[in-house]
Amino acid sequence: MLPACQRIADMLSDFLDEELGPREQWEVTLHLEGCSDCTRFAAELAATIGALHGLRGTGFSRGSPKPAATTWRSTALPSRGRSRPSSS
Repeated sequence: MLPACQRIADMLSDFLDEELGPREQWEVTLHLEGCSDCTRFAAELAATIGALHGLRGTGFSRGSPKPAATTWRSTALPSRGRSRPSSS
């Protein structure tokens, strides 16, 4: 990864949460307009963040005794034609 791309990758979460200052926001926006790799990574990160936000209200939170994998399995759709492995 190029140093400029690494710098942008380090700021992407804050960028997507709109927590950057105006200069950094502009820097990330400008970089994403010219870098397809970082644009793809930003889209994947945004999708991941969206999926994690979808777990809200499932009973899973920091310090929860319920393991994250169990929570994910209970909210994820099973794959077509395959059964979900048992958790035992």
